[in-house]
Amino acid sequence: MLDRDWLFFISIGLILTLGVASIPLTERYRGSSGEYHNASQIHSEADPISPEALSEAFGEAQAAYAEEHADHGEQRAERNLVAQEEMAKWAYGLFWVSLIGVGLLAGTFWEALRTAKAAEAAVAAANKTALAAIAATEITRKDFIATHRPRVVLRNFHISDEIISDSPIVEVVIANAGNTPAYIMKIGSDIPARMKENGNWLGLAARPKILPNPIRLDAGEEYEFSVVRNSVLEGEDWWKIDGGEAEFYLIGVIVYRDENQTTRKTGFLRVYDTERETFARPHEDEPEYNYCD
Repeated sequence: MLDRDWLFFISIGLILTLGVASIPLTERYRGSSGEYHNASQIHSEADPISPEALSEAFGEAQAAYAEEHADHGEQRAERNLVAQEEMAKWAYGLFWVSLIGVGLLAGTFWEALRTAKAAEAAVAAANKTALAAIAATEITRKDFIATHRPRVVLRNFHISDEIISDSPIVEVVIANAGNTPAYIMKIGSDIPARMKENGNWLGLAARPKILPNPIRLDAGEEYEFSVVRNSVLEGEDWWKIDGGEAEFYLIGVIVYRDENQTTRKTGFLRVYDTERETFARPHEDEPEYNYCD
């Protein structure tokens, strides 16, 4: 078939389709026209409304409106009453909730105050316990130091037969009576004279001198050193000694440290006994000269 034949059949099909689709629209138009015609006939045949009928209808409408308005007013009043009752209940409940809240707040404050007092008492007790522990620790430390430390003491001495510059030579022996090593750092000694009446020294020169090298003394070990008179006595001083107004003393100080770098001192003081021709402990022990810290 030619292309124009196909176009012919397609055109016929479109025309038929449009015709079938327009049938419902035509029927609807006919129905609408009929209804309009019937309504026009009814309106033309109806009687005209009189003024009395119109007034009566208006009165009935007003009465219906008033009745409906009254019903709405009663319903509104009833709703207001219900709302007020609900508000009163809500306020009553809020009062009790507030009262309970105040009670809880007061209880919380009281509990916090009680807890604070208990905490303060606990802190005081803890401080007391801590102070007791510190004191106990200090006592333990002192006991440990007292039992685990060096202790340099004067062991003995004797006067040599030799004399240097009109001064006797005294050989002094010290020992470590502790149980840990001692390191001798300084030694100071002298053989000065001292007035019997007032205790004044005549030319005392016992200032400790630093040793070139520290001397280690193990537990129980001894060390010997010589002491000569370093003080210078004038002629008047010798007269006082010869006259019995003054007497010779042996005085010395040893400075040492332990292995914890703690510095300690040992001092000694002896007076010359002319009867025994040796140095002996004074009748009155003088702690400022005789000590062992």
